[in-house]
Amino acid sequence: MTYWATVFKRAARETLALTPWASPAKAVFSVIPTLVAAVAAYALTSSPVQTGLITLAVTLALATSAFVWKMATVPPAMAREAEQALAALTPSEDAKAAAEKRRRRGVIDDLVRLYPLVADSMPPEIAAGIELPPMEWLNEELARRDEDWQIIETRGREYWTLEVRAMTPEEKITVAARSGQSAL
Repeated sequence: MTYWATVFKRAARETLALTPWASPAKAVFSVIPTLVAAVAAYALTSSPVQTGLITLAVTLALATSAFVWKMATVPPAMAREAEQALAALTPSEDAKAAAEKRRRRGVIDDLVRLYPLVADSMPPEIAAGIELPPMEWLNEELARRDEDWQIIETRGREYWTLEVRAMTPEEKITVAARSGQSAL
C-alpha cells in the first residue's frame, strides 16, 4: 500500500471517529454547528427546502474541513509513531552495556579455559575454578586480542575492568622518542 493511500485511509478513519456515534462529547461538537446552521438558514429563508440544502452544505463543509485537517495532521503523527517504533527497536544504553558485559565475560571465560593449556604450573585455586588466572597474564592476553579494556583487580572469580584507549601510531612514536626506545 502506498504512503498516501495509508494516509487517506487513516484520515478517513479518524474523521469518522469524530462523528456523533463515536461518543456523546463528539456528538455535541458535531451536531451543534449543524443545528445552528439549520436554525440560521430557516430564520433567513423561511423555506424548509432551502434550510435542508443549507444544512446539508454546512454538514458537508464541516466533514470536508475535518477530513482535510486529518490529512494534514496524520503524516506527522505517523512519523512520530514510526520514530517511536524505531526507538523501541534500537537497543538502549543499558542493553548495550549488558551486551558488552556478556561479551567481556565470554572473553574472560575463554582466557580461563586457555590458561591451563599455556601455564607451566597452576595453583590449585585456579585449577579448581575458584580464582582467575593471574591478572598480568589476563591483561597481556587482552592486549594481544586488541581489547580496549584491562582488568584492574580480581577477587576469586570476580574482576573489575578499566577502559584503556589504544595509542595512535603518532603517540607511540612520541613515547618511544622520550624513552629512547624504538617505536616498532
